[in-house]
Amino acid sequence: MVDVALGFATHSGWAVAVAAGLDGDGGLRVVERRRVELTDPHLPRQPYHAAHDRSRADGERLVAEVVASIADRSSAVLDTLAAAVGDAHTVAAVGVVGEERPIPDLATVLASHPLMHSTEGEIYRRGLADAAAERDLPVVRTGIRALVDRVGEALGWSPDRLAGEQARARAAIGPPWQKDHKDATAAALIALSTQP
Repeated sequence: MVDVALGFATHSGWAVAVAAGLDGDGGLRVVERRRVELTDPHLPRQPYHAAHDRSRADGERLVAEVVASIADRSSAVLDTLAAAVGDAHTVAAVGVVGEERPIPDLATVLASHPLMHSTEGEIYRRGLADAAAERDLPVVRTGIRALVDRVGEALGWSPDRLAGEQARARAAIGPPWQKDHKDATAAALIALSTQP
């Protein structure tokens, strides 16, 4: 079996997921990619925004409900992706685009519109990271600006080599292949490189 890592580039309510590894020649191989939903469709994708005009108790209940939904969906996503890569691959690690951030209390978050956005992003990234940890999968979180440098450190690839490998992967698997796919792939490679 060939090891792959799962990489995620998250948005409010969804993420682009990529399963990637290295082929026998040390080049990039993408074995799966898809858009995944990370919360139930009947819930708000931006719970802090939705909680802003509610009472504190109602707001806390709403945020807790969304966070619980993210946990359930993240677990299901990891199981689905592990099954999708099949018997030829084993998932060795998970990479998530975005540095880890603290999640303050509700009143603190609601007092700052930028903090509402950053915290909403964090609850999705944390849901995926927690689901991976529950499966004893190592998790690597990397800020978006550090992706190319971290791939270079991990694999010795120049930015041009990474771009070339990603272009070959896109040619092999076809569209869609957008920035989120590239970022998720870089996160997967970084996570995979941390494994012994």
